[in-house]
Amino acid sequence: MWIRAEGKTGFAETAPPEWVTDWMRRRRAGGGARAQDSETDTEKQATKSMAALTVEEAPADPKAEARAAAARDRSQRNREEAILAGLDDLDTWLADQLASGLAGFASQARKSCATLVQRLVDAKASGLASRLEALPGRLLAMPEGRRGGAAVAELGQLNIIAQAYRRQDSLPASLREAVRRAVGWVQTRSELLDDPQAIRASGSGRVVAVLSEVQPDRLRRLETWLLREEPGGAPESAVLIDFVPVSTGPARSPYSVGERLKTTLVFYTSPAPLRAQIAVMDSPAAATSDPIAFPAQSLGQALDAYDRALSPRQRQTPVPRLVRTLLNS
Repeated sequence: MWIRAEGKTGFAETAPPEWVTDWMRRRRAGGGARAQDSETDTEKQATKSMAALTVEEAPADPKAEARAAAARDRSQRNREEAILAGLDDLDTWLADQLASGLAGFASQARKSCATLVQRLVDAKASGLASRLEALPGRLLAMPEGRRGGAAVAELGQLNIIAQAYRRQDSLPASLREAVRRAVGWVQTRSELLDDPQAIRASGSGRVVAVLSEVQPDRLRRLETWLLREEPGGAPESAVLIDFVPVSTGPARSPYSVGERLKTTLVFYTSPAPLRAQIAVMDSPAAATSDPIAFPAQSLGQALDAYDRALSPRQRQTPVPRLVRTLLNS
């Protein structure tokens, strides 16, 4: 409606339908029971008249569309600038933590992280803010002897993502999209389904795990892990992720372990595609007693496959470290 108003096209004026005039007349007359008796007839007449109405689409206004496109571009540029400013604050904060020493970081992590979390939220880098907000809880859940090393690894991952974001134009397209998502950019479901480059996979799959986790932002993260039954081609595994507010009460995945789904999946762009959305549900989830056919591979082979996902052509460059960071996030 705003675009229409900006275009100054206006709405076409015409005489009101007969059923509207009749209804208004009875309202003014206070028809009471008479109006109630004729309610069904009025509804029928309304349906018939509305079906006969034709809505004339206003012609597209190139100037209004250009203004809307310029506004979107301006908003994106402003957010990019805000994120880069937030990354500068992250660099300063990381340098301060190194200067004061990381031996006791875990014990004061909650206080140390709180201010920067809010700054990253203000900078619209919500992905990094979420990682940093969850960091104190992850550290305190570990045995005390492991906290120092884990703090170094976690802060190092934040630094790698920040540096990669600044150099995103030099990264492969799939890695660039993964970096932007890690920082906080979101690809909507409709954008993903409309993406012609997104990987698609059709066929049946089994639910092998369902997870529910409450995040620091008071959202419940629901994960449904699928193992595809059609070998070759598309990724063998997929994860469906949904978020629901904790305030709505208990929630769980709509699927149960062992169920078979026949779907068409669309995968988010990534160096190692895993997260997906269901584009088409070919048949509803069905319980089955068939055993789940897990890949016939040893733990060593599984680790080798994980290593191959870390950009095999560039294993001697910093890029694999970044991919490993994103896979572990």
